[in-house]
Amino acid sequence: MTAKANKAIVRRYIDELNRRNTAVLDELVADDFRDAVRQGYERNVAAFPDYLVEIHDMIAEGEQVVVEWSHRGTHAGPYEGVPATGKVVTGRAISVYRVVDGKITDARGVWDRGEVWQQLGLSPDGEPGPTPGE
Repeated sequence: MTAKANKAIVRRYIDELNRRNTAVLDELVADDFRDAVRQGYERNVAAFPDYLVEIHDMIAEGEQVVVEWSHRGTHAGPYEGVPATGKVVTGRAISVYRVVDGKITDARGVWDRGEVWQQLGLSPDGEPGPTPGE
């Protein structure tokens, strides 16, 4: 597939998950990666039911698609052992997806986890937040 087609797959994947259409996972995520994606998605929307991702930029070359994105959600359910705070959390991230034969086979990203903890009021300014179970 072309880089342009791979970008369209990743964009559709994000757009459909924003609409809470989890059927897209069966269509666009490789079988051996699907359970991990589903678990992460379900964990996020359970904690942040209004969670949305906005794509700011996409760059693709070959099988790789790099996405600069931001997220927003209200902490309305437990998140990594932390009860709901009702606070709105926002942030920015970069993710790299691998698309092979029309399916997302891998994704990895960089985001500031401490920023989320800080917005939830769980860590002092400039300090990393607690790890799960602490």
